[in-house]
Amino acid sequence: PSSVITQCEQVNNETYPGWAHVILDFPSRDKMDPVALNWYEGKKDGVLVHPPKALQEKILGKDKDGKSEKLVASGSILVGEKGIIYSPNDYGAAFKMFTLDGKPMEKPKVDQVLPRNGKGDTGMKGEWGEAIRKNDPSIAMSNFDYAGMLTETILLGNVGMKMAGKKLEW
Repeated sequence: PSSVITQCEQVNNETYPGWAHVILDFPSRDKMDPVALNWYEGKKDGVLVHPPKALQEKILGKDKDGKSEKLVASGSILVGEKGIIYSPNDYGAAFKMFTLDGKPMEKPKVDQVLPRNGKGDTGMKGEWGEAIRKNDPSIAMSNFDYAGMLTETILLGNVGMKMAGKKLEW
């Protein structure tokens, strides 16, 4: 990212903040448009920190009793130029698609391009162990070629939490 902006509540210098909203801005590169990643974490005044209500209302329906669904503790919401994808799953295994105004969309039929092990977290850990045993990083689909960059990005978010209120340029 080119910059990291953080709002959070730092209890003290020795602990992790009780809550945070981190914004990671990625500039346009090659043929890719700029992207802003918003990361919400923890509880502020006893309430989980979540994306704006207007966005939540677009992706959350009603349960069988007619009550509004709630966001899960960990998942992702991708907002693009043509629609929204909501995954209530850490790894995106399940997802729903919506128009920008919140109407449900049919999932398009697309060819599977990237390999998948279909075993979630346990499968990734097994691949990692096998890659170590066989000294072959290519065995792990979540290998360091791109997982390293993802880790660096998230760690910069953690640095941003320590610098809350200041802009970090990377």
